[in-house]
Amino acid sequence: MTHVFVTHIRPIIEYASTVWNTGYIEDVRRLEAVQRLWTRHIKGLEHKTYEERLKVLDLYSIKGRLLRADLIKTWKIFHGLSPIKPLDLWDMAPAGRTRGNTLKIKFQRRQLDSTKRYFTDRIVKDWNALPNSTVTMNSLAEFKSSLAGILGDRLYEYLA
Repeated sequence: MTHVFVTHIRPIIEYASTVWNTGYIEDVRRLEAVQRLWTRHIKGLEHKTYEERLKVLDLYSIKGRLLRADLIKTWKIFHGLSPIKPLDLWDMAPAGRTRGNTLKIKFQRRQLDSTKRYFTDRIVKDWNALPNSTVTMNSLAEFKSSLAGILGDRLYEYLA
């Protein structure tokens, strides 16, 4: 059941998530409900909580996967694996700061709620919180592995 979900259902749910994900709670809840229902039907896991089922199956919540996808997209932009250049999207924070990573993005204050939800704005806080050793990793596989360790339980958080 897990293999079927990961292979056939999850790609549909996550397709182009950096574009459509605005972080509206109801949207994420509806997507999470699909995974919640699917995992509930796996034999032997019917009476476990959703978070326990995710950990047993080694799956992240939809909310966690959307955050992870945003951070991976940002890493790809900074490391030239995307046709988009970082300076096309963000202003970089001044160099010489003592905290944060060397690829720190300058935080822009926004007036409209809708612009705060754009990929370019919603990712800044989480990206800037990553350690320098993670954002400067040379390979995507290393970055993903480091990211899993840093985000930890945030990858399993969900909206009930």
